[in-house]
Amino acid sequence: MSYTDPLTTINNKITHAVVAGMLCSLITVIQLYAVLDSPEYSESIWTYLSDPILAVGLTVGVYKKSRICAVLLFTYYLVSKLILIASTNDVNTFGIIMTFFFLYYLGQGITGTFAYHKYRKNKRKQAETTGPIEPAGH
Repeated sequence: MSYTDPLTTINNKITHAVVAGMLCSLITVIQLYAVLDSPEYSESIWTYLSDPILAVGLTVGVYKKSRICAVLLFTYYLVSKLILIASTNDVNTFGIIMTFFFLYYLGQGITGTFAYHKYRKNKRKQAETTGPIEPAGH
């Protein structure tokens, strides 16, 4: 049995969420390209680009260990998938599996960011109670 530093575990969770957020954004951009290439395209490009831009912005926030961004990214992804299913009435197995896959890793971002801030708070309290370490020989 090997010892894993808690901070390593926390950072791994956050990294997994960041990768999932970037993959979601990339998939959205690829789908966007297909929409923009179709003859039915009539709306402003910013209408379509707002989705991946928001996802990338929230993902950067998760990377910077923001709890709010982690919760918003998870919620935004879940709500967007629910709206997509409701508006298209198209439920396929692969889409559902991928949705749960991304929700799992985005959820890891939530637990990781909250754990990170708790870890920092505990380290700060520990440093306050023990005081600074004096060098040997003084």
